[in-house]
Amino acid sequence: EAKCMIKARCKGVKGIELRKIVTMGSQSGYVSLLRELPDRSEVLWKSLRTKERNQVRKAERSGLRICWGKVYLDEFYAVYTRNMHRLGTPAHSKRWLMSILDSMPARTDLITVFLDNLPVAGMLIFKFRDCIGVPYASTVKEYNSLCPNALMYWEAFKHGCENSFKHFDFGRSIVGSSTYKFKKHWGGIPIPLSYEFISFGNARKNTEMKYASGKALLVAK
Repeated sequence: EAKCMIKARCKGVKGIELRKIVTMGSQSGYVSLLRELPDRSEVLWKSLRTKERNQVRKAERSGLRICWGKVYLDEFYAVYTRNMHRLGTPAHSKRWLMSILDSMPARTDLITVFLDNLPVAGMLIFKFRDCIGVPYASTVKEYNSLCPNALMYWEAFKHGCENSFKHFDFGRSIVGSSTYKFKKHWGGIPIPLSYEFISFGNARKNTEMKYASGKALLVAK
């Protein structure tokens, strides 16, 4: 944490947001969902609910195929931006995503799902220590009936098992949201998060990020 703040100051950053796991005390309303990964994907497959296994099978029968690697960034980005625009959320630039992939080649990867030559889903993967995580995952809504999301997550799970990762991090969700329920159905265990925003302005006040009804409020300490 201290190293992060020093580096941020050196780069002229005006402030940083810290997201921490909470064991007690104030919570943000957000949770991170994690699940343990066994040593073998066969064991993981048997641990999934029947519904999730059937969705993976449906995706495979529908002719969806998985492609790995940053060589498919253009196709991933097309899916990602289309989904962000549908949700009314600003999308990161392609250049920014490429800089992540280029600067951390051993710790990042892309999964892109195709129907024939059409990209219909994509996922950015991070790898750190014994954990594999997904900060961004998107699908083309018109093809969700083919279950590309299920195939994509199953592929990421398998990769984690086969490469000795012990945990899968689904990323954050608001408790009770549709993404929260989706991640729980795939075995995610919710872990409460706390948010803190540290300003490097003249006042240098610490502010706590509090959430109410999905809206962020900055409260000076």
